[in-house]
Amino acid sequence: MSRRAFTRLALATCLLVTCPFTDRSLAVTPQQVKAEQIDARRAELQKILDQYSAGDWDIVSRTLQKADGLTRAALRALLSDKEAGWKPARAAFALEIGALWGGGFFFDLDTFTRYVREILATRPTPIGQNAAEDRFELLCHQIALALLEGAGAWPMHRNYLTAASPRLVKIEAAYPNILNRIPLMRAMDAAMFCCSTVLAGKAIPLVNMVISSNGGLRPGQTPPPTPEYAVLMFETAARHAGVRQEALVRGAFVLEKYDKVTEGLAMVDRATEPGDPIVDYGAAIIRAGLLDRAGRPAEAADAYQAAMKIGPGAQIPAIGYAAALQRAGQIEDAAAAAQHARRIPANGFDPWPTFLRADARFVPTWLVQMRAFLK
Repeated sequence: MSRRAFTRLALATCLLVTCPFTDRSLAVTPQQVKAEQIDARRAELQKILDQYSAGDWDIVSRTLQKADGLTRAALRALLSDKEAGWKPARAAFALEIGALWGGGFFFDLDTFTRYVREILATRPTPIGQNAAEDRFELLCHQIALALLEGAGAWPMHRNYLTAASPRLVKIEAAYPNILNRIPLMRAMDAAMFCCSTVLAGKAIPLVNMVISSNGGLRPGQTPPPTPEYAVLMFETAARHAGVRQEALVRGAFVLEKYDKVTEGLAMVDRATEPGDPIVDYGAAIIRAGLLDRAGRPAEAADAYQAAMKIGPGAQIPAIGYAAALQRAGQIEDAAAAAQHARRIPANGFDPWPTFLRADARFVPTWLVQMRAFLK
C-alpha cells in the first residue's frame, strides 16, 4: 500500500470511528435542527410581513405559493406570538395566507382564520372609540367567515362566529347603520347547522364530510336549531337593508327544501328589489322550484326563463324550462327548449355554486378594501 493510500485510510478511520467520540457535546439532535430551520424560516417570513406592511400587497402570492410543512410551522410561530403586540397588518397578513392556501388544504383556513380572530382581540383601543379600527376589524371578521363559507367549512364557521360574537355584538351596537353582513352570516350558519345535507348536496362536498365526522351529539351539547329557527334568523337578517333581498331568498330556499311551498313563495316574492346577479339568479331558480312543487308549471317556466337570462351558460334552468313547458302542455315550445338546452356546453358557467358559497364571492373585493386600511 502506498504512503498516500495509507494516509487516506487513516484519515477515513479517524472520521468514521475516532472523531464521533472526541466531543459528544458537538452532536446536534434532529429536534435542534428542526427548531433552527423554523427560526430561520420565521425570520424570512418576518421580512415578507414587513414588506407587506409597507404596501407590497402582492408579496404573499409571489413568495408563499408553496404551503410546505416548514413554512406552516414558521407561520404558526410568527402569527401566534403573544409578544408581537397589536399590528393590523398581522391580521391582514394571516387573511391573505388563508385566502391563498385555503383551497389547497382545508384546515389551513381554520388555522389562519383563528389567528386573525386572536390578533384582532389584542386591539388595545376599546370598540366604539376608533371608527376606522372598528371598520377594519368588522371587515376582517367578514373575510374570515366568507373564506370558511366558500370552503364549506360550516362547523369551523360556527366556531368562529361563537368565539368572535362578543366583539361583533359590540361593533354592531356601536355602529347600527354600518353596512354589515354578519346578521346574514348568522342566519346561514344556523341553516347549515340544522340542514346542511338538505341544502348543500354535492355542491359543497366538504360540508357533509365534516358534519358526519362529529359522530352525533356529545353529552351536554346543544342540539342543532330547527329549519323554522333558521328561517326566523333569515327574517331577522332581512331587517337590515343591505342584505334584505338575499336574506329573504335564502330563507325561501330553506322553505323550498322542506316543502313549505306557500310560505316559501310568500318569502321569495317579498325579495322584489334586484340585488347582485348571483342573488337574482338564485331567486329565480328557487321561485321556479317552488312553483314546480305548487303544480304551476307555466309560472315555473317563466321563472326558469328569468334565470336563463341571468345565466345563459347554465344547463339547469334551460332543462327546467323545457320540462316546465312540457308539463304545461306546450309541447312544441318544450321540444325547442330541450334542443336549446342540449346545445349548452355541460361545463358552461352556472351561478348556482357561487350562490351556495355565499359571501366567498366578495373576498377579492374585501381584500382590496382591507389593504386600504393599512395605508
